[in-house]
Amino acid sequence: MSNKGFDFAASYSGTMAGGKVWSVAFNGSHYKNKILRIDGQINSFVGPGGPQITRIGNPIINQVGQPMGSFYGLIANGYFLTAADAAAHRTNVSGTCTTAPCQDGAEVGRIKFVDVDGNGRITSADRTIIGSPHPDFTGGMDLGLRFGAWDFSATVFGSFGAQIYDAQKDFYVFRDFSTNVMKDRLTNSFCITGDEGCTHPGDPNAKYPRLNQNDNTSGSISSYFVESGTYVRLRNLQIGWTLPANLIRWLPSGRVYVQAENLLTITGYDGLDPSLPARAFVGAAGDIRDQFRNVDVGIYPSNRTFTVGISTTF
Repeated sequence: MSNKGFDFAASYSGTMAGGKVWSVAFNGSHYKNKILRIDGQINSFVGPGGPQITRIGNPIINQVGQPMGSFYGLIANGYFLTAADAAAHRTNVSGTCTTAPCQDGAEVGRIKFVDVDGNGRITSADRTIIGSPHPDFTGGMDLGLRFGAWDFSATVFGSFGAQIYDAQKDFYVFRDFSTNVMKDRLTNSFCITGDEGCTHPGDPNAKYPRLNQNDNTSGSISSYFVESGTYVRLRNLQIGWTLPANLIRWLPSGRVYVQAENLLTITGYDGLDPSLPARAFVGAAGDIRDQFRNVDVGIYPSNRTFTVGISTTF
């Protein structure tokens, strides 16, 4: 396996008029990961956890020439926009269709998939690399400012370019276990004239496939589950005030502060938290959690915490 990249850090501090003291520090990291060889006999193997790790299968593969823990599945290619379009691609009783590629269960509003191997049928052989959990760049910034008795500090962190396999869509989009769904599942689903709540029939840019409890094809492991994991988070914000000397006779020094953690996250990810912990897996070689990164199988999101405190000496 090859890892190539760079890390860097830079900081600066100074003063401004009025006795203000300020500082800024920035650090960043970039790397490229690639598997070069697997025992000289095989070209790939699936990630840890077994085939039922997401209830619909394992979306992880370790493949020569690709990053470790890549996402693996079918490529989603929009929806069947009309009943005629679906019928032309639907596999009939003789195992053929009018227009290649043939796709079992083709119906209007269901997800189309790409015929990667070009054999005219959508099968498991059409699975390919559909994303990577590795970020292109991560960086953090620390800011500080002191003016008289007041001080301010903040820490910002960002991760850019990574992708997330949102396995939770199996529940809140495709309603496995008859669960609740996203609040916009009706209004933003593909629909046709006559469907309840349909305002944009045949919209090729609909966020979700057509509502259909018998749709057992759209939920296949595919790029439809892959989303951007880019985010910027205000991890820490603190404002403090140093008590004047002798303000309280028995308290020679003191500082009062208010602090907020995880106050703000900017992201386009629909899940609860784009900052996913690596799931703990152990194999023959020990810790193999890096083979199963950025798969959202349901986590407790990062807490937003507010603290008021005082630090002092006696």
